[in-house]
Amino acid sequence: MASFWALIKGAKRIEWIALIAALAVIALLFANAPGAREDAGASPLEQRVAEALSRVTGAGRVRVLVGEGEGAGVLVMAEGAGEIRVALELARAVSTVLGVPSERVEVLKMNGGG
Repeated sequence: MASFWALIKGAKRIEWIALIAALAVIALLFANAPGAREDAGASPLEQRVAEALSRVTGAGRVRVLVGEGEGAGVLVMAEGAGEIRVALELARAVSTVLGVPSERVEVLKMNGGG
């Protein structure tokens, strides 16, 4: 451990830059790893809808993507969507909450990795 600190004290500017770059890459890898916060890029609306839908019995983890622009559609990915009852309940809830016609709502089964 003492040799590590001696190495740090003797590091030159380029070595510090390389160390900082390496730490940044590691941080990015962990941020994008499975199990990391999945909704980091989701809008507040998408996050709120996904949170509400995840409380539907059997839904499991849920992600929501709301299309932009006129006639926008909604994509719902849920672990429990393989069960038809769950998929129908999720689609009906999204249609009701967002005022989107049911034909513009797609519910898909989310794989185990997210």
